[in-house]
Amino acid sequence: MVFKKLAAIAMAGMLSISLVACSSSGSDSSKGNGKVTVGVWNGNQAEEKALTQMINDFEKETGIKVEKKVYTDYQTQLKTDLIGGTAPDVFYLDVNVSPELMDSKVLEPLNQYTTDEFNVNDIYPNLLAGFKDEEGEVYAMPKDYSSLGVYYNEELLKEAGYSKDDIPTELEKWPEFLKELQSKLPEGKKAAMIDPELARLMGFIEANGTDVVDKEGYSNLSDPKVIEALELVDSLFKNGSTHQAKDLGFGWNGDAFGSEAAAIMIEGNWVVGHLRDNFPNVKYGTLEMPTYKGEKSNILFTVGYAMNKESNNKEDAWQFINYASGEKGMTTWTTGSGTLPTRKSVAESTKVDEDAILKPHIIGAEYGSVWQKGLTLPIVDREFKNYMPAAISGDLTVVEAMKKATETANKDIDAQMK
Repeated sequence: MVFKKLAAIAMAGMLSISLVACSSSGSDSSKGNGKVTVGVWNGNQAEEKALTQMINDFEKETGIKVEKKVYTDYQTQLKTDLIGGTAPDVFYLDVNVSPELMDSKVLEPLNQYTTDEFNVNDIYPNLLAGFKDEEGEVYAMPKDYSSLGVYYNEELLKEAGYSKDDIPTELEKWPEFLKELQSKLPEGKKAAMIDPELARLMGFIEANGTDVVDKEGYSNLSDPKVIEALELVDSLFKNGSTHQAKDLGFGWNGDAFGSEAAAIMIEGNWVVGHLRDNFPNVKYGTLEMPTYKGEKSNILFTVGYAMNKESNNKEDAWQFINYASGEKGMTTWTTGSGTLPTRKSVAESTKVDEDAILKPHIIGAEYGSVWQKGLTLPIVDREFKNYMPAAISGDLTVVEAMKKATETANKDIDAQMK
């Protein structure tokens, strides 16, 4: 499926290729010039410190100078630079938008650069898959990732007469358990918090043997198997046990859970640093995501280093990607930033896989699916967000909401197709 807007990007990219070719005739982009530009977005203080350290180490080891290009509106500004021929040699690529940039032919294929020493097989294959095309060509090397897990408050469970072992490992048992838990919690406390979004629920849908996008790229949200999974989740809200953070007066789950507003939540490991820094006295633990229909599932969020296809400095660009997504660079980055390493060897050497809080997240990388379903997932996700709240509130049934979401999404998809 090719979109009109992507065709426009590709056309503009072809123009920029011509301009580059005219202005640098006789140049060899495979040879390095001793410097590389890297496009990034603003991170938190820990991330900035870790990135600076990793870059300094790279410069000392290779002699190649790195110039950061920091974007504030990342996706928009990066695409503008790619169209205008001013994009960095290397840049962050979110797995959710990788299909669009792969389709528009602005990324350098990386298989030709990998060696046995780089050991691409050390990277979790589920994460690498998000940056591959149908022929198996890789267009970005994953630098870190996050996944989902079940977080529980030890004290609230204890007050209600439960422990972590009482939390069902099957989603089908959650409605009854959470309703019972709700009845035993102190007044004002809630049993669970779940964001009713595809980025939290898609794994359960896949576990039910279907997908949110069909083979042609259209919305599949009205599929009976999708509805079945969503109705189970909807029942958690309907029985009064499950809420969203905003309904409890908080901006997001991290603050609500840290304030002990709920006993259980489904959230990503990005919440760990927030809880550590802002709610150090809260005693909590984590579990793997519950199974559905006997199947394990998780959603993996990853970012990779991609190379600009029109870079005039591909040798040095690859040297940076090789280092940053290799064992040395990844160790520096992930230990400093608190993110999870995409290499199994780094998870083992840093012992992050032995961390009781993070272990369920790391296990999830073995079987989870990346948060990506081709070119049209952003449209399908947008319409899910538009209509699922009406089902949660009771204004529409899940069937009605997903029918409207599918119809609206597919009209937009048709409008953007050639």
